[in-house]
Amino acid sequence: IKTFTNNASDYSVSPNGKFISLIIRGELFVKEADKDKNRTANLSNHSYRETDAVWLNDTTLIFASDRSDNNYDLYMVQSDDRKEPELFKSLKHKIVKLTDTDEDESSPVVSNNGKQIAYVRGTDVKEFIVADISAEGKLTNEKILHKGWAVPSDVKWSPDDKWLAYSMSDLYFNEEVF
Repeated sequence: IKTFTNNASDYSVSPNGKFISLIIRGELFVKEADKDKNRTANLSNHSYRETDAVWLNDTTLIFASDRSDNNYDLYMVQSDDRKEPELFKSLKHKIVKLTDTDEDESSPVVSNNGKQIAYVRGTDVKEFIVADISAEGKLTNEKILHKGWAVPSDVKWSPDDKWLAYSMSDLYFNEEVF
């Protein structure tokens, strides 16, 4: 067993503030948001690489992984124990594939109400996509907001979930805010 105390490449706080997801060396972990508690639960425990973990709600995480087809798709992990819905406390986890395309999907950002998701699809030509998402992870009503070489960054939903704000490089590599 190896202990890591730094170098998390990504983290996300659950909507209720009780849990933190961490990506360390490509593995997905969850822990309680308490500095005095050190225990983490490994949700992946394999050789595939996970990235971009975000909370859909207090009991569900969405992340990108290269688990199949040699490209990154979006996945969802939940407790598979009916008696214990919290990811951290559950010993059984269910991982569901949300996207299945030939292109990479990455950078998911879930709306404040958990009913929409924005993400990026593509390797050379990038598509910035917004879709509706159910609590079960079903993506519907997909809309392409932007298609081009630049990738939106620092994507944020407005408090009422009606608008997105993000920055993106222009042809002179200046960051523009949209």
